[in-house]
Amino acid sequence: MTGLSASQQAIFAQAATRWSQVITGDLPNATYQGQIVDDVLIAASAVPIDGVNGILGQAAPDAFRGGTFLPYHGFMQFDTADLAAMQAKRHATRRHHARDGARAGHRHAVGNVQLALGRRHR
Repeated sequence: MTGLSASQQAIFAQAATRWSQVITGDLPNATYQGQIVDDVLIAASAVPIDGVNGILGQAAPDAFRGGTFLPYHGFMQFDTADLAAMQAKRHATRRHHARDGARAGHRHAVGNVQLALGRRHR
């Protein structure tokens, strides 16, 4: 997790913990850049995107299990200009943490797999 403060890393870790509770099945391990991946690995970072109040973040899977659309690695990038405001809003209610964790899962698993299959989701 590059470019994220300790508290921002903690928020991301909370979302990862929640997803580890939701994902109850198991997939074969994969290897990403020499690292063994048990189910899925998401790299989070803070990068300049477009400044304050523009795009908050971007994410996508970038490595898939052979012969499938099941990702084992993806990335999430958050705009450095928007991170402090985002974190302040998220601390206002814990409900946002759950929502953001769900967005991460949707982006990396459901949404992009459906798009890869040529399907639109609502």
